[in-house]
Amino acid sequence: MLYCNYKDILDKIDRQSLLALVDEESEHSPDIFDLFIAGIFSTDHAQIKTIIEDAVDSAESVVDSYCCGIYTLPFDPVPKIIKLITVDITIYELFSRGQQEVPEIRKNRYNNSIKLLEKFLKGEISLNIGTLETGLANDQTVYISSNSSSFTEKNMVGF
Repeated sequence: MLYCNYKDILDKIDRQSLLALVDEESEHSPDIFDLFIAGIFSTDHAQIKTIIEDAVDSAESVVDSYCCGIYTLPFDPVPKIIKLITVDITIYELFSRGQQEVPEIRKNRYNNSIKLLEKFLKGEISLNIGTLETGLANDQTVYISSNSSSFTEKNMVGF
């Protein structure tokens, strides 16, 4: 979970709603998210943790697919707008995996997030951070070398 964390998600969806999306056995209390925020996980919570982390991974992949080739990835530090987009896509992903109808507000937030990502891709808006052209780290420089040409004028005499 590079672009958002449990607290970021819980800032946008209440604990009971999130629990309803991820607790297939309905055996946990919304208080488990306090443990997650604190970084405390038990084997009892493994399925819930996996479901949330898979949704975040999917959301981060969507963000990266629009931003690769423009920005150095992964984002570090993560711009606030990228965090918000990732959270909105994550929550949409969680709703989409279940039997519940995705609420209109979640559909709208997802669609608006994708529209923002498309604007980054088209160069209509910018994150105001280094792009690949201006922000390549030294260890990401590409060097190309090759052998000398096999087909020179001297070698090709008579052909």
